[in-house]
Formats: sequence, C-alpha cells, structure tokens
Amino acid sequence: MGASNQPDPSPSPVTLSQSEERYRDYFENAKDAIYVHDLNGRYTMVNKAGEQLIGYTREEILQMRISDVVPRRYLDQIHDRLKKKLADHSPTIYEVEAIRKDGTRVPVEVSSRLIYENGVPVAVQGSARDISERKRAEQALRASQLQLQQSQKLEAIGQLAGGVAHDFNNMLTAIIGYTDLLSDDLRSPEHRTDVAEIRKAADRAAALTRQLLAFSRRQVLQPSVVDLAALVDGVAPMLRRLIGEDVELSTRVKGRLRRVRVDPNQFEQVLLNLVVNARDAMPKGGSVSIELANAERGAPGGAPAVEMAVTDSGTGMDPHTLKHLFEPFFTTKPLGKGTGLGLATVYGIVKQSGGHIRVVSQPDRGATFTVVVPATTDGIEEAAAPETAAPAPQGHETILLAEDEPAVRSFTRSVLTRCGYRVLDAEDATTALRLVKGLERPVDLVVTDVVMPDASGPDLFAEIAGLYPESRVLYMSGYPGDAMVIRGLDEGVAFLAKPFTADRLARRVRGVLDGVGP
Repeated sequence: MGASNQPDPSPSPVTLSQSEERYRDYFENAKDAIYVHDLNGRYTMVNKAGEQLIGYTREEILQMRISDVVPRRYLDQIHDRLKKKLADHSPTIYEVEAIRKDGTRVPVEVSSRLIYENGVPVAVQGSARDISERKRAEQALRASQLQLQQSQKLEAIGQLAGGVAHDFNNMLTAIIGYTDLLSDDLRSPEHRTDVAEIRKAADRAAALTRQLLAFSRRQVLQPSVVDLAALVDGVAPMLRRLIGEDVELSTRVKGRLRRVRVDPNQFEQVLLNLVVNARDAMPKGGSVSIELANAERGAPGGAPAVEMAVTDSGTGMDPHTLKHLFEPFFTTKPLGKGTGLGLATVYGIVKQSGGHIRVVSQPDRGATFTVVVPATTDGIEEAAAPETAAPAPQGHETILLAEDEPAVRSFTRSVLTRCGYRVLDAEDATTALRLVKGLERPVDLVVTDVVMPDASGPDLFAEIAGLYPESRVLYMSGYPGDAMVIRGLDEGVAFLAKPFTADRLARRVRGVLDGVGP
C-alpha cells in the first residue's frame, strides 16, 4: 500500500470539561491560598492552601465572612479598597493579617480582582500568600540597621569624648603637677591646706576624664586573671553600705566559674555603676541581685565566657531610654543628680575588655544588665606591688623633651631639671631633631608626646634612633592605650599616661634609663 496523500487530522480542540479540569487542578494545588467571596464578604470558594493557611476546614470557611478571619483594624481599609475597586475595576495588592483558628495571626499579602457576570461585578477572587518569613527578615534587617546606627553614633560620641579627655588631660597634667610642686615648697599650713583643696578638685576632674576615656575605649587597662566570684564577694560589703537599708542585695554563683582577664579595679567600677544605677531606679526600696555563671558560647566570636547579670526590681525603662542608655551625659535623673557617665563608663570598660553588655527592661518591671566577658585559661597572677613613698630618684643624663602643649612641656622640664637631668625641650618634632643633630654626644632619653602637629612621637624617635641607636624613649599621651595602637607602637614600649604627677614622671624616667620594665 502506498502512502496516503491525505493531510493529518488537526488536533482536537480543548473541550470545556478539560479546561475546567485544568483550572480545578491549578486551584486545588496552588501553593498560595485562593478564595472567592461575594460583595458582602461571604466566602464561596477556597482551596486546600486556604484551609492550611488559617487552620479551618473548607466547610467552616464557607460559613464565614472576611470579618471572621481579618482583625477589626483592617476591615475599614478592606471596605475602602472594595469601593475603589468597584469604581475603577482595578486589581489591588495589599498586606493584612489573618486570624488562624488557634487565635494566632499570620501576615499575608493579598492580591484580588473582581469577577463579572454579564459585565456586572458579582464577586471578588483573591490569593493570599504567607509572608511570615519575609516579615522576619525585614524585622531582622531593621534591627541590624538600628544596631549599626547606634554603634556608629556611639563610636562618633566616643571619638568626641576621647578628644575632650585628651585636652583635659594636658591641662590637668599641668594643674596637678604644679600643685604638687607648690605644695612641696610651701611652709604655711593654711596655704598647704588651700593647695590640697586645689589638688582634690583636680583629682575629681581627672576621674571624670577617666570616665570619658573608659566610654571611648581609650584608657590604659591593667588586666590580670580574675575570679569574678571573689571580686564580687570582696566588693559586696561596700555595695550594701552604698545602696542603703531599704534595698536588699543578694549574690549567687552558678557552679565553678571560669577565670577572666580584666582590670579588677575597672571591673569593680562596672559593678559599682550598675548597682548604683539599680538603686536609683528604686527610690522606695526594692531588691538587687548579682548572678554569675559560665556561658559556653557567650563571648564575641562564640568563645566560652562568664556572665554577670545585675537585676533590679525598679521602675524599668521604656524603648526611648533603652535606645540612648549608654550615651554619655544621657540621664533620666533630675538636674544635679547625675553626670550621665555611669553607664557610658560601663559600656566602654566592657567593650575594651573584649566583652559586650545587653539590657532587658520594661516600664515598671525592673531591668537586667548582663555583662559578658571572655574566659581565659591563664593562671592566677600576682598583683603588682604598690609604688613606695621614697624620695623621687635623681639623675644626670641628657633628656630630650618633645611636647607641643606649653604648660605640660614647662612642668615636665621643671620636674626633670629638679631631679638633676640636663633637659633639652622642643615644641615639635622638627625642633627636636634640630636640637639633637647639634649635640656633641647622643641624648640618653627621649621623652615625647605621641601626637604632635608635624610628626608623631614614634616617627621622631625612629629618626633619632637612626642617629643614636643607644637612646631610649618614653612616650606620653592624653590618649592612653589607644594612642599606642593608632600610632603603631609595640605593647612593650615605655608609656606614661596623662595626667601624671611629678613623682610618677621622675620614677618612670629613672626606670626607663635603668632598663627596669618597659
């Protein structure tokens, strides 16, 4: 049989029943909830995804209205959208919440359009998509952005605080230094008393700048391996006297604590400020608890840590207060009742110790401050021996002094001259280099500020060391600690933080010349 020349028959058209079957399949198996309701809001159709979304059966949903599954606060908006849709026949997309059968709420994105019969709208078809994950991601992003903004703001304020402290430390070096020198020369008891009051005021100002430096993380810490349980136990009697009889203080240690490496004096300051803050939140009395525990992954980077939680039964804080809590000079206390530096100091010390702090609080429900610091496996160290009250050591060596602040330079030169040293002083690095190059013999010691207008102290000493390798150096700065990092100094170099006393300067200089310590 030969091949047929007749064309292949055309594919049969899709029948109405086939089309309905396909639509029904799409309707039932769609991932999004699909529904139809009449213009009065009564549901007439819903798919399986719609049942799963709100937890009702299809039979239950077909007995319900929009007002049964949408919170009341959204109903006016939905009604207005329907009126607009009937007026301009436009599809709409919006977000609402759906109330599940168990009472929980789920955020959904709704897309809807009108259904027509003979050109007349008779119902609304819509689809609803669960956007819980998207909402969680958006919330996490907003929280992250707020945290970044807060961190940037605190960093900017910290830089400002550090700059203010730097200038104050220069002035306080001269005030404290000359006060000591004047006191040594005075014979009249009355005048010595007056000078002592000046010194006390200067010491209070120095303490204030230390708080600023603590917040800005620019202070020198002297860390050692510490048992926080022993530290809290040692300071608890003082805390009890501080908070008064109407506040109950309790301490609790969960298990055997790991050791931490912190500055014990500064960490006592952290505890003191947190307890004082708690006391001030309880004007009519209450309770404060200090709880210590190990945390397996509490430190930055997920390392083992120790947590110290200070909880009070006080007035608590609203979101606005929590947002600004660690900013310096922010306070909710009446005028004259606080500097606003206590919690800023806590924040700075904890951060500089490699830890972090978190706060949980609500109005009228108290507050919990949790300080987290990394644990250490190092052994217990001996505390440094206090300085003796022996007379300031003398010397005869040649010292080059480079300091751009006139009052500090004048005071330092006066102290060193009184101690017997030959002192060459310069207001900047350029002048200092010129003085050195004109000498017949090398200088024994360079005492230089870390930050100067024309060059840094390390750059100056690098030039001098190239000429005279045997010269030693002692750096000074009003930016203790951080200045060494910024200017590239090694941790082992000799360093003197401002403000310093005449005795401290004399002993530090003698120690560097004798090769004792860094």
